[in-house]
Amino acid sequence: VWNLLTRFGQRTNRAELIGLLLVLGTGFFLVRGDLGPAVTVGAVTTAALFFHRLFNPIGAVLMIFDEVQSAGASMTRVTGVAQLRTDVAAPVAPPTAPTPLVIDGVGHAYDAGRPVLADVSLVLEPGERVAVVGASGAGKSTLGQIVAGRIAPTTGSVRLGDVPVAVHGVAARPPVVIVTQEVHVFAGTVRDNLTLADPDASDERLWEVLEHLGSAGWVRALGGLDVVVGEGATALTPAQAQHLALARVELADPPVVVLDEATAEAGSSGARDLERAAARVVQRRTALTI
Repeated sequence: VWNLLTRFGQRTNRAELIGLLLVLGTGFFLVRGDLGPAVTVGAVTTAALFFHRLFNPIGAVLMIFDEVQSAGASMTRVTGVAQLRTDVAAPVAPPTAPTPLVIDGVGHAYDAGRPVLADVSLVLEPGERVAVVGASGAGKSTLGQIVAGRIAPTTGSVRLGDVPVAVHGVAARPPVVIVTQEVHVFAGTVRDNLTLADPDASDERLWEVLEHLGSAGWVRALGGLDVVVGEGATALTPAQAQHLALARVELADPPVVVLDEATAEAGSSGARDLERAAARVVQRRTALTI
């Protein structure tokens, strides 16, 4: 990083030097013209100083350009949330009996004419675990997002039984839950992070889930359910953050789980424990693992 910054600074200073020399050189010939000075020395000096001062704001903009791009992307997301439809359908209760997950002719294109998925059909029987394997950019994560109801496919449909997943998804407890490799900790206590999935869960239920997933030990070591985590508080490792995400899945108790490289950010030290927790989460559930 420092090497890149140094080279960036060198190029910026070189550009400023070249521009300043051109201004001074042009001013020299205008002052020393054969037919007399076309401009005064003071005018040349003023032009050189203006050019020199111009590089300060230009350099500042170049240094924060990455933050400007990030802010623009964030504003786009906020605008997208503001433009979400509010006329959603009434919540549909998930089926109580074990129901197959049907992926029927699913295709998707983020840009018209450039499909990332085409005619994907698959039936996951209740309790069946299926792994999706492929190269980066093959559309695996897109398929996972579609199955979870986060993305509407361009073609085809995803159904749980006879009801589209997108209709199920507006229920308080959607029947398909996805855990991605994006690690996030909500600001608040460990209890707050867990009860997002089940506000009525008792402390006994929370400890039962943590014990089941092998997370109770490090939660007790941090100080229990009341310890504050997240920004400006107790920092969690990526593996611990994913443990909480998996615990939320267990508390939500969906019939279908999508794991999109959910253990990828654990690192070598916590990978085995996290994989063991993920395996326990998909027990008794239909699972699509990417």
